Amino acid sequence: MGLTKDGADYPKRWMLIKSGLKMALTLIWESQKHSKEITMVNEHKNVGVPIVTPTDRLEIPSNVNKQVVSCLWIYIIVLSVVSILSSACVYAEGYYELIEGNGVEVCEVYEKNLNSFKPNVPMTCGRKVNKDIEGLDKPHWTRPDAEITPSGKALYAFYRMFGELLWERDANPVYYYLVTKWPEWQGNPEQMKQARQQYDVDRQARSGLKPILSEFDIDNDGKIEPVYFEKPCGSVYGSLLAVLTPDYKGIDRTKTELVMPHPPLNRKGREVFRPLFPGERSNLYDEKYGYRPIEDSVHKVHYDVFFYKGETYFDQWWRAHQDFKGKSDIKAGRLRVYKARPEGTVRICSYRFNLKK
Repeated sequence: MGLTKDGADYPKRWMLIKSGLKMALTLIWESQKHSKEITMVNEHKNVGVPIVTPTDRLEIPSNVNKQVVSCLWIYIIVLSVVSILSSACVYAEGYYELIEGNGVEVCEVYEKNLNSFKPNVPMTCGRKVNKDIEGLDKPHWTRPDAEITPSGKALYAFYRMFGELLWERDANPVYYYLVTKWPEWQGNPEQMKQARQQYDVDRQARSGLKPILSEFDIDNDGKIEPVYFEKPCGSVYGSLLAVLTPDYKGIDRTKTELVMPHPPLNRKGREVFRPLFPGERSNLYDEKYGYRPIEDSVHKVHYDVFFYKGETYFDQWWRAHQDFKGKSDIKAGRLRVYKARPEGTVRICSYRFNLKK
């Protein structure tokens, strides 16, 4: 399989690799007779939820042919190496192109910064700054060891508060509803209740992806604010910011809206779904139904923060979005840079990621 100049063969190659990995993992999974279970208690509903841990899934029973399992592991390792090499070959030369904000100093400097890292894929999460470029810097984030903030309130309390905000504003409830029942979804109170219960379970299950804190002037008003950041890079979740009250006792909803420039999700009825686009990669149920859930910020958006010459900026990258019309973020994604002020937030730069011809 040859590589085209724009890397068009990458999706096919990656799909083959993923299919092989899935097959190998399925064979190991089916070979097991039993799996350990742990019970996680939903603190809101006190419902026991059985969870099978990844290490338990790969535990090898004594009655399984060890040679077969060894071959499967070799197969997985080889495919993983091929995947890495394939990605490196296809995206060996990429760069960001400034498409909005030409002539604006911070936009041109940030473009230089992004390309100084010679990216071979878009910087989805955890975008860096090159400190050799004068004026650029990043916040100093901390993860409190004792998980207690200066107000004495546990860090997990903010995790719960932010979870409430995301449920009210951004979460697509059908992500938390049985896929086999999607055709029945109308967004009625009982369905929303079931989705909310599963959302709470999901939030608690990933509470180990600990948030981080910092203090800086997020809205460029000359005052320091405590800023909360959920940044679970490498997971299926997005990276989102919130601004806390000065006394660390709650979330400042007004200032948090400044760092969430994406619009709230419309959750009315079946508007939480969208049709599949021609040629869009999809799973079994998406293909069966002809639609899929609209992408939400809880899973698909990644924010980050940087400073330039004493002022604060934050950027945004969607890993998937309905506006992409079924294309990947590599082809349709845009890196946006925003600047917040007390009176509102303004987008000042946009970048497109390109593959060199």
